[in-house]
Amino acid sequence: MKSQNPSAILYGIDICSTAVDHCIQNGINAKTGNAEEIPFEDNYFDIALMSLVIEHVINQDAALAEAHRILKQGGRFLLTTDNIWWQWIMKAKNILMPWKPKYVRFQQPIDDEFTYRRIRKMLEKAGFKITKRMKSGPIAIGGKYLGRFDWSICLYKRHWLLCEKV
Repeated sequence: MKSQNPSAILYGIDICSTAVDHCIQNGINAKTGNAEEIPFEDNYFDIALMSLVIEHVINQDAALAEAHRILKQGGRFLLTTDNIWWQWIMKAKNILMPWKPKYVRFQQPIDDEFTYRRIRKMLEKAGFKITKRMKSGPIAIGGKYLGRFDWSICLYKRHWLLCEKV
């Protein structure tokens, strides 16, 4: 981010003090904190990013409300999270293709997964409007050919949701 926009001032929070120290060493204004109680003022940021975090948070609604709180009106919020259907596709692959390397997901104490519908409703409840939906994963290219079919969501490993504070 900094290399593409040298004038940007970057801030961050993490629950792990080692990660915060690493950020500070790399010129990021980082604080120890958690997503449910973000240690910044209301309407402070133009842009916020929560990447692969929401699935590990106990009170997800509070975390999204906090992201909304710290953003200025019209601020942008990028949320990435795992797609629940991808997990099922990989479990099926493990059974149907035993000769292939096994897909194993690193388990954490809190490990939630989202359908697009569920995460969309949570974002709307928090006061966000999704302005762009992007998908990623090893076979996301399938969307070019299969995107018109509802079941094609299974091909995407992650949801990438660009939102606006409304």
